[in-house]
Amino acid sequence: MHATKALTEADRLMTVCNSCRYCEGLCAVFPAMEMRRNFEDGDLNYLANLCHNCGACFVDCQFSPPHEFNMNVPKVMAQVRADSYAAYAWPRAFAPMFEKNGVKISLVAALSVALFIAGFVAWHDPSALFGQHA
Repeated sequence: MHATKALTEADRLMTVCNSCRYCEGLCAVFPAMEMRRNFEDGDLNYLANLCHNCGACFVDCQFSPPHEFNMNVPKVMAQVRADSYAAYAWPRAFAPMFEKNGVKISLVAALSVALFIAGFVAWHDPSALFGQHA
C-alpha cells in the first residue's frame, strides 16, 4: 500500500508501462523503470524526479485518454514530484511553501535581490552605487 493516491496511481501506470514498453526510448524514466516489478514509494519518487514532464509519452501512448486505462504519466509524475518535494522539505516548516509556490518564490527572489543590494551598499562605499560617474 502506498502513502498517497498519487503514488498508488503512479504504481498502476508504471506497471502498465512496464508491460507495454512502447515508449522505453523516450526519456530516462522508462529505462530506470524496466528493472523493477514492484514499485515502492521511494522508487516512484525517484522515477517522478527523472520525469521532465515533456509529454512525449502521453502523445505516443496507445492507452492515453480516451482509452479506458487513462494513462497520463506526465500528470501523475508531476503530482508525485510535488508531493515528494513537500515530503522531503527541510526544514519541515517549509513544506507548505510547495503549494501555490509561484507567489512565494517570487517574493523570496525579490527579497533576496533586495538584501544583496543592501549588503553591497553596506559593505562598499554607497557612492559606488548611487554616486555620479564620469
